[in-house]
Amino acid sequence: MLIKKLHLYERNMHAHVWKDEGQVNSIADSVTLVVGLGDIGGQFAQKMHLMGSHVIGIRRNMAQKPDYLEELYQLDALDALLGRADIVACTLPGTPQTEGLFCRERLEKMKKGAILLNVGRGSLIPTMDLCDALHSGRLGGAAIDVTEQEPLEPDSPLWDAPNLLITPHVAGKYHMQQILESVVEIAAYNLKAILTDGNIKNEVDFQTGYRMFTEPAEK
Repeated sequence: MLIKKLHLYERNMHAHVWKDEGQVNSIADSVTLVVGLGDIGGQFAQKMHLMGSHVIGIRRNMAQKPDYLEELYQLDALDALLGRADIVACTLPGTPQTEGLFCRERLEKMKKGAILLNVGRGSLIPTMDLCDALHSGRLGGAAIDVTEQEPLEPDSPLWDAPNLLITPHVAGKYHMQQILESVVEIAAYNLKAILTDGNIKNEVDFQTGYRMFTEPAEK
């Protein structure tokens, strides 16, 4: 929507204005940086790869690179990669290590006109830093499903920030039947595994807020 400026055309439609909003970009041949390669980040990376984007992944622990990624790094490479990406998608949990990760200084390292997506936790991006990056034109747009304060207050400056799409923390809930079915399936599997001393899926490390990491098997 942001890449094709459809949000601007929707605004013009409601205002009954016939107006060309100018040049747009394409997902094909773009560079996408996915920060956090859990289930959500991994699936998003796969879809962007299928649409022709050069996809770079960042994960907490190094593992074998999946075929849908062109490059794979750890978080210490973030600053060096931000200037390359046309789209930066964040799916990180809320931890002391991720709080304020995309602060003003880091947003300024992003490619001018890039699009920032956040479906992880609102603590990742300070509100005023995001507003300033949008108003200045450093960011071409942003889409966020999470905010620092939730619910978002009616007088928050985010509501009036240009080229910003906001959804009220609904991406991970059960608005899609497939998500509910997947959660129930995993819960049932894990309950059986616990009762039979098996290995559970998606076990979380409560010290880090991330899924437990298993070392890849040696070839």
